[in-house]
Amino acid sequence: MIQSPGGWRRKNASQKIFGTKPRIMYWLRHGVIIADETILNKSRSEKIKLVRWQYSGTEHGIVRGIGMLNMLWVDEEN
Repeated sequence: MIQSPGGWRRKNASQKIFGTKPRIMYWLRHGVIIADETILNKSRSEKIKLVRWQYSGTEHGIVRGIGMLNMLWVDEEN
């Protein structure tokens, strides 16, 4: 269960938002910043400049892909 100092509670809130548990959560005075990184698999893309060799937990190995960081702000009022 995720709990904030202000008493806001929601069971598995981050899992419902991202589908997996986020790697980073920062509790701030009036809310939470949730950060989650993912790799967009681009194994068949040869000409995209952002594609790099990266480890993918989904693929359980190294793939050609684009690293993406998702950030979400959640406060007690919304």
